[in-house]
Amino acid sequence: QTWAMALNDGRLPGLSPGSDASRPPVSPCVPRCGSTRFVKQRNRTEYDAHKGLEEKEHARSSARSFPTASLSSHEKRKHAAVHAGLNYILSTGLAMLRNDALLQRHGSDILLPFHVPLQRQTEVEAHALGVARQLARLWKERVCSKELPRRAPPKDLLKLMQGLYALNELGIGDPVLCRVLAEQCADKTATDFFKFDPLCEMPGAQLREECACGACVADGAATCASCRRPAVQMSPFDVWLEALVYAFHGCRMNIGMGACYFDILKQLANSFAEAAANTKSLPSKDRHYLAYALTHVVYTLSNFNERALPADLFAPPLRQCLVERLRVALKKRDPDLAGECLDCLKCIGERGDLVDGAEKFLVDSQQADGGW
Repeated sequence: QTWAMALNDGRLPGLSPGSDASRPPVSPCVPRCGSTRFVKQRNRTEYDAHKGLEEKEHARSSARSFPTASLSSHEKRKHAAVHAGLNYILSTGLAMLRNDALLQRHGSDILLPFHVPLQRQTEVEAHALGVARQLARLWKERVCSKELPRRAPPKDLLKLMQGLYALNELGIGDPVLCRVLAEQCADKTATDFFKFDPLCEMPGAQLREECACGACVADGAATCASCRRPAVQMSPFDVWLEALVYAFHGCRMNIGMGACYFDILKQLANSFAEAAANTKSLPSKDRHYLAYALTHVVYTLSNFNERALPADLFAPPLRQCLVERLRVALKKRDPDLAGECLDCLKCIGERGDLVDGAEKFLVDSQQADGGW
């Protein structure tokens, strides 16, 4: 209820309807997109010129010096770890995007989802922007140059939507392909995109996780039709997690998906309120995905780290859940979950020994290649 009230009161600029004139607002009732004709056009001269500017900008940002003399030993190590991590993301991402199989399976997941200011950046932000643009440029070159099939499956439309949203955020969007995407999405339902309709139902027990082989498993199936591995039931919190991110991209791009971000957010908030009272009785898998669902509530409400969020936006159980999962992640030495929980706790103003200890763990556990 707190989340919904804050959204309706306009306390979150850029996410509450009509509250931010500087960027397209998220509308709680995105209209169905009208039909548009596909016109295959690419301004290659403009694209090549932009590409050259980006390469020069990245070279400048990478070479830019940063005054580290006044930093503490820990801050210097943290600064170096951020740079090493960004370089790892760049090298690994470029390799994955050049691999046809990995591009098909992971695609836009490889692009940096977090907000990076396009102007007045710090030295680290400038480096992050250079990394993000290099990855986005290669993804655009490999994906956007292909004509979208007339009846692309929802899974492919969602991947394309995520990638196009990243391009838009970086100022190198493809408006023609965005119109084609909106046209195809207009023929689909909420269930096609989210596996359930948040306007009238909860995620069902028949839903199955994507198989390890990469195939989609039919609802209610006992095995994967492609490789015969046993099917795995999806946690409802995993379903909400995916739906929240997909709906965020759709609302940001004004693409109708049959239900909007706020519908899913309200359903997840109500389910969390019930789960928070009985966290210990939840299966371990549900606790795992609950943590990631909550981190993505914070991520999407903050526009993926564009802004801090007021601590009183969330009821104390949410903070307690993130703190508990951070402690579990540190005990298990899980850098992925620890990083997400730490990031989101800092976003809502958390400070103290736990935060400092988590930062030290992430710096200490970084591998020589910059990854974890």
